[in-house]
This record gives sequence, structure tokens and C-alpha cells, in this order.
Amino acid sequence: AVVSTQSTGEVLDPQNPPAFYKAYVDEVHRIIEENARAEFECLWREHERTKTPRAILSDLISTKINDLNDQIQTSPLWHNVKLREKVLSDACPRNLLSLLGLDTIQRRVPENYMRAMFGAYLASRFVYSAGLSPPEFAFFTFIHDLLG
Repeated sequence: AVVSTQSTGEVLDPQNPPAFYKAYVDEVHRIIEENARAEFECLWREHERTKTPRAILSDLISTKINDLNDQIQTSPLWHNVKLREKVLSDACPRNLLSLLGLDTIQRRVPENYMRAMFGAYLASRFVYSAGLSPPEFAFFTFIHDLLG
């Protein structure tokens, strides 16, 4: 039987993936479900509030997240180390963080990928929680609450 190799992390036998690989896939699946649940709840609230068709709301929410993501990635927020470490720790799969630690992940992953994860995480969490028409001060409050 062909087995996986620890050194490369390759899955050479798809029928018998290593335990870490299976746990990683399960964690990513959990994250996808969490994001889908948050998006559904936002869609539901916005539809109840505006009566706008859900298909249109889905496009509006996606556009708002993408626009905010772009703004966040080029903002000074990235340079707030406490915020960056909090967001990246929340956004990365837990088992990957346990195995490598955030410092190692940040050294190995290109900065533009890390900025994309940072921006997407903040933008999606904010829009899913605050909706399409939050008050002007809502993002500041969101960041403040995130930092605890």
C-alpha cells in the first residue's frame, strides 16, 4: 500500500489520508459551515428589514464584503499587530495553528495572502454582523469589540 510521507505532507494514498490531513479537512469544513451560517443569518435579517429579494441581497452583501476587504487590505489596520494576530489566529484552521504556530505560518505564507485572509475575515465578519446599512461608527465598535 502507498502511504503518505510526513516530510512533504503529500497524500499518496487518497483512501487512507494521514490523521492530520483528515482533521485539517474537517476543520476547513467547519469554517465553511460557520461562514455559510453567518451569511444566511445576514441575508435573513436584511430580507426581513428591506423585503429585497434574497438573490439581490446576496449580490449586495458580496459586493460590500469585497469592497470593504479591498479597503482593509490597504489600510493601516494591518500594522496593528494585536489586531492582525487576533484576526489571523481566528481565521486560520485551529489544527494548523496548533501544529505550526502563527509566527511560522506568517513566515511561510506570502504577506499578500495573509493580508487577503485578514481583509476577507474582517470584512465578512463585519458585514455579516452589521448588515448592509450599519451606522458610521459601527466598524470602529466592531474592531474595538474584537480586540476585547
